[in-house]
Amino acid sequence: FGGRPHLANPEVLSLYPPHVLVRFLPLAWFIAISFALHAWLAAAGTYLAARHLGASRVAALAASGAILCGRLFVSFEDMAYSLDVYRLAWLPLLAACALRSADRQAWLPRPDLVIVTTLALVAAALNPAYLVATVVACYGFAAMWPSHPASQSRHLVAQPVLLACLTVGLCAFQIVPRY
Repeated sequence: FGGRPHLANPEVLSLYPPHVLVRFLPLAWFIAISFALHAWLAAAGTYLAARHLGASRVAALAASGAILCGRLFVSFEDMAYSLDVYRLAWLPLLAACALRSADRQAWLPRPDLVIVTTLALVAAALNPAYLVATVVACYGFAAMWPSHPASQSRHLVAQPVLLACLTVGLCAFQIVPRY
């Protein structure tokens, strides 16, 4: 790592909570289980987002199955070195949570959205480009949806701003040294 401390490198994902749970496994098992967990996470998020958008159970299962099976065609060598596997796995669940949160008239985002966004930001090695695009697209989509009249849509601006503050705070709490 060129003299850079292991814990200080966000691309190592050493403080990433799903990795902490399986860190004791041999490297080959660690990579395979981590990839399977993230493939399942992407499929579950796709199912929830499709159901929230009004798709039938069969259509939502087909979409999540396509995501799950599509992730299985990534070669083993690419799994070990690509942060995109972890970064992209959280986006469907992030979209599902953002759409659910946008339906609330409250100014605070839903707690599940804050947790998913925080985990996704840590998984993205603190590179928020995909996360910001997903959240902005979901709230923009919710603003265009007919159920939100313009007079009652202030929460669609407040929630993403508060979400960013809460997410950065939770990431800093996890990453910044406490001594």
